[in-house]
Amino acid sequence: MINKKQIIGLVIFFLLAGFLLLATLISRQNIDIRNRAAGTNEIDIHFLPPSGTFSPGQTFDAQLNLFKVASRSINVSGAQVVLDISTKFNIVSANCIAPFDGLPFVSIQGQKVTLMCAIAIGTNPVPVTSSDLAFANVKLMVDPGAAVGSAPISFTSTRATEGGISGQAPDVSTAGTAPSYIIGTQGATSTPGGPTNSPQPTNPSDPTPTTIGPTQPVTQEYVIDVGEKDSLTIHIGGVGPTPTVIAGEVDMTFSPSTGSLPPDTNFKIMANAGTNSIAFGRVVFTFDPVKINLASEITTNPNLSTIVEKTTAASANSTGRAVVVIAASPTDTLPSGSFEFASVTFTSVTQAADQTTVNFDSADMQIVDGTGTERTISVSSLGLELNGGEPPSPTPTTEPGEPTPTPTDVPGDVPLLKFSAILNHTQNNPDLYFKLRVKDDLFFLANEISQSPSCQTAGPGEKDYIVPMRAVNGIYQPTNLPLVADTPSGTIADVTPEGYVVLAGIAPDNYYTLMLKTEKFRGTEVVRHLNLASGQNGVYDWTGIPLEPGDLPDPNTNFLQDCTVNAIDISLIVSRIGQTGATDLFVADVNFDGIVNGNDVSKVVNTLSTKPDDDL
Repeated sequence: MINKKQIIGLVIFFLLAGFLLLATLISRQNIDIRNRAAGTNEIDIHFLPPSGTFSPGQTFDAQLNLFKVASRSINVSGAQVVLDISTKFNIVSANCIAPFDGLPFVSIQGQKVTLMCAIAIGTNPVPVTSSDLAFANVKLMVDPGAAVGSAPISFTSTRATEGGISGQAPDVSTAGTAPSYIIGTQGATSTPGGPTNSPQPTNPSDPTPTTIGPTQPVTQEYVIDVGEKDSLTIHIGGVGPTPTVIAGEVDMTFSPSTGSLPPDTNFKIMANAGTNSIAFGRVVFTFDPVKINLASEITTNPNLSTIVEKTTAASANSTGRAVVVIAASPTDTLPSGSFEFASVTFTSVTQAADQTTVNFDSADMQIVDGTGTERTISVSSLGLELNGGEPPSPTPTTEPGEPTPTPTDVPGDVPLLKFSAILNHTQNNPDLYFKLRVKDDLFFLANEISQSPSCQTAGPGEKDYIVPMRAVNGIYQPTNLPLVADTPSGTIADVTPEGYVVLAGIAPDNYYTLMLKTEKFRGTEVVRHLNLASGQNGVYDWTGIPLEPGDLPDPNTNFLQDCTVNAIDISLIVSRIGQTGATDLFVADVNFDGIVNGNDVSKVVNTLSTKPDDDL
C-alpha cells in the first residue's frame, strides 16, 4: 500500500514534470518566433564599437561584424543588413569589406542603409568563429546640430548566408544586436571601446563611398582573335575609372502588357537583360487600390533566391505601392536574356466599367549584374480593362507635346509597318536614322542573281528604307517629326503620324526577310519569311533582338561602314581615346556618352566575342 509520504512525492514529481514540459514548449515557441524574425540564431551581427559617446561634428567608423554563437562549424558566403540610422547622424559612406566585397551592393536612401556583401562567385565560403569577422563598414558623422541624448541605430532586417551546402543558402543570423550610441556635448569623452572623441577627417585611403559596383582598372588590356593565326592585343592606359552606371540595358515590362478584369489574372514582371547576367534587382510598381488589388502574394524568381524585401499583398493593397527586392545567392544560376523577375495576380475591386494602369517607379528601381555594375532601366506600364471598360495603351507612342496621331491617306494596297527596336549598351539614345532592308525571299526563283548586296547597297530583290527614329524610354520607334540628326544619303521613308513606315515600291502579298541597321551598329536580321500583305498594318516588337555596337564609319573610306565588326573598328576607337570632338564622337562614341574611352572599346569587344557575323 502506498503511504501518504509516497503520494506526496508522486504529486511533486508530476508537478515538476509538467512544469518542465511547459517550460520546454514556451522555449520552443520563443525560438520559432525568433526564427521567423531572423535566421537560425547561430551567428550574431553587431557593431564595433558596440557603444560610445560622440560629440557634434565627430566622424567615426561603425564596423559591422559576424560572431558565431553556435557550437558547430559554420562557413558563410555573405551577409546583409538593412539599417535605420538616427537623424542625429549624417551618413558619410558605406562599403563592404574584403573578402565580402566580391559582389557588393550598397544603397543609402535618407537614413536607411542597405548593405549586401558577398564573396566572389567561385570562391570558398569564409569560416565564422567566436572572434569578430568584419563584413561591412558605415562611416558616420554626428550632425553639428544634434541634440544631446540617445542616437539609436536599429536593424530592420538581417541575413547571414551559410555557404557550401548544395542547393541551399540557409540564413543563420540573429536579428542583430543594436549599438548603444549617445550624443554628448562638445569635448565629451568616449566610452571604453569607442572611438576617440576628436573629429576624424576623411582618410584618402578609406574606401570610396559605394553607390554600386566596381570600377575598371586604369590600364586595360584586350586580346582579340582576328583570324586563325593572328590576334590583336590592345593596351589602353590612363582612361580613368569606368562609370558604374551603364544605360538602357534592362527592359522591365508586364506580360501580357494588357488585360481584362474580371476574372483575376496573373501578370509576369519580365526583365530583358540581353547578355547581362543579373544578380540583384529592386523593382517597384504602383497601382490605384480603389480600382484594383493584389489577389495573392507576389511570387519571385527562384534563381534570385534571396528575398531582401517583398511587400505583402495587404500592405500593397493599402498603399497602392509594392516593392520587390531579390538577389542571387552564391549557389544560384544568374538569369540573363529575357526572364521572369516576379509575378503578381490582380483582381478588380470596382464594379464600374473603367480602365487603369499599373506603372513601374523607375526612379526607385535598381538592377545589378554579376560584376556589381548597375544597369539602367527602361519600363513599360500595364494597361487594364475593368468590367468591360476600354483598356489604355500600355506604352505611349508619342512624347508630351507631340501632335495627336490622325488617320493618314495611304494607298490601300501598300503595306505599312510599325516597329520597336533598341540599341545595346548605350548611355543615351539620340535621334537616329535606321536602315530597314526588305529582302524578297523568292526573288531568286524567277531571277538570276548577278550582284552581291552589301550594307551600303541593296542587292537584287532588296529595297532599303531610311527610317527616322526617336527613342522613348530607350525604345526606338519610327517618327514623322523632324530629327536632330545628320541626314544620311538615300531616300527618307515616309512615316505616318501614327508611326507606320510606308513600304512603297515593294510587291505586296509576298514573303520577305527584314534586317535593321544604324550608324555604329551591326546589321541584324529581325524577322524572316514575313508575309507583307496588301494594305497590311503590321506592328512588331523587335526589342528582344537588340542591335549590337560595332561596324564604325571609317574616315579613310569617306565614313562608310564596311559591313562587319573587326579589329579595324577597335583601332578606330583606340586612336580617339579621350576625344570629345564632333567628328571623333561620330566615328567612335558607340555608347553615346559624349566621350571616346575604354567603355566604347569594351562594348565593341563584347560584340566581337559574342555575336556572329553581320547580316547586312
